[in-house]
Parts: sequence; C-alpha cells; structure tokens
Amino acid sequence: MLKFKKLKSNFSKLQQKNQYWAKKGVKGPKPVPIFGNVLQLSSLGQVRAETEWAQTYGDRYGIFVMFDPVLTITDPELIKTVLVKVNNRNE
Repeated sequence: MLKFKKLKSNFSKLQQKNQYWAKKGVKGPKPVPIFGNVLQLSSLGQVRAETEWAQTYGDRYGIFVMFDPVLTITDPELIKTVLVKVNNRNE
C-alpha cells in the first residue's frame, strides 16, 4: 500500500511538471510522462517534428526533453531580441 501511494505521488509530481508550459500560457505538444516529447522527436525526426510544431503552435512553443522544459523560438526578430537582452545582462 505504501509503495502504491509513493508511486501515485511521484506520478502526480510528473504530471505537475508536465504542466509547466501550460501554466505559463505557452502552447506546445502534449508531453508523455518521464519521456516528455523525446518519443515524438525520435519517431518523426527532429527537423520534421519541430517544423510541424512550428506550423501548429506558431513562432514559439514549449516542449519537454525528458524532465526539462525547452522553449523553442522560430521568429528571427524575437530570437534577436532575446539574445541581445540576455547578452546585455551578462556584460
């Protein structure tokens, strides 16, 4: 019984972690617990998967590589803005 409760608790934590982008209002493909979106990336190939996601979700979308949230930005102007702001903070 104790193992079941621990397993259920760990699964709940994974589900909460998989809600990271949804809570921030960022759209993206639904992740699979533990694997995130890695299975989709490997089955479709990274270029095809990311191209389809950009067409579906727009110029920015969130995915998960295992447990890590990853923000993808495809708009060149937005990429430039982000990189300039990050670079200015590090100077």
